[in-house]
Amino acid sequence: MGAMPDLTLKEIHEKCLNKEVKEYIDSMPELPFNINLCKLLATILETAGWIECATNNGTPAIRPEDKLDTYQFPEYGDRSVDDNNIHRFQEITYKLKVLVSEDKKDIQPTHGFYR
Repeated sequence: MGAMPDLTLKEIHEKCLNKEVKEYIDSMPELPFNINLCKLLATILETAGWIECATNNGTPAIRPEDKLDTYQFPEYGDRSVDDNNIHRFQEITYKLKVLVSEDKKDIQPTHGFYR
């Protein structure tokens, strides 16, 4: 048995419990053939981290406790993989820090940390 391919938007849509997110996913076209779900999410999270950092550091009028602290920069692991000398891969972990209500219906960004 080979490695499981990445998840699809259809699979996420079928199991998603948040009505608004489920409706949004339903309105999205399938991902282009050269973009998988992990590539989409990793790219969005890393880009959001850079924007958050630039905004927090470029806006001195924002009090430290009001600065956005949701989109964490990725952590680089020790593991790397060589794909038959074609590509070299590094294991990276992306994190998202949010506040979630007990019923998981409300999800908000976190604030209050300098980068």
